[in-house]
Amino acid sequence: MKKIKKNIGNKTYLPTGFQSKRIIRVLRTLYYRPYIRQLKKERTEIKDLLEVGCGAGYFLSAARRYLNKVKLHGLDIESSLVEYTKKYVDSASFYVGSANQLPLLDCSLDCVVSFQVVEHIQDPSVFFSEANRVLRKGGIIMITTPNINGIGARIMKSKWGGFRDDHISLKSCKQWRNELKECGFETVKQGSTFLNSIPIIGRGVLAIPFYLLQFTIGWLGWNYGESIVIIAVKEN
Repeated sequence: MKKIKKNIGNKTYLPTGFQSKRIIRVLRTLYYRPYIRQLKKERTEIKDLLEVGCGAGYFLSAARRYLNKVKLHGLDIESSLVEYTKKYVDSASFYVGSANQLPLLDCSLDCVVSFQVVEHIQDPSVFFSEANRVLRKGGIIMITTPNINGIGARIMKSKWGGFRDDHISLKSCKQWRNELKECGFETVKQGSTFLNSIPIIGRGVLAIPFYLLQFTIGWLGWNYGESIVIIAVKEN
């Protein structure tokens, strides 16, 4: 498959216009509920959780709502996003910085999550090693990232949204599992999301079934959806 990246310029993830409306925050909170449900299955007690690349705080808002008595931490490289998110998740601790140098103590967390971030990192193994360092034994990491082997990527080819200038680490699910393994993690759950990027069926009214599935179960145990989902546990 020929990979033609799109130049998106100096993109900022700070919500503006309709994206900043309250209804969007409510919907995105619901979007993350299945992910949190799965995290709770893999580790019944989560006391300390870090989101790397916390963006506008949609996941942290969901974690505050659906996880009991958890200490939340959010990290993002964009300071304006951190300031924005503080207003919505004011009880969390926030940091401005890189995924390659997490500002937390060794063995201080139960869970690290990162949604659509690892593809932006030049060497994701540095981040995975840092996640291993800050996690307690048996702690878990969850990542999602664009799926280069998904049906959407195969059909759309160079027009697929995953091919962008800032997506510098696009890999297969097997490659991501192997990289996590090399950094001390054992994959316990993997799969992918649905077909939201495919023209016609993934857009407009016809996409409603996919969004309903997204809100209820999150992803499937298959390898052909839009984004890879992996949960791995720290081995020692």
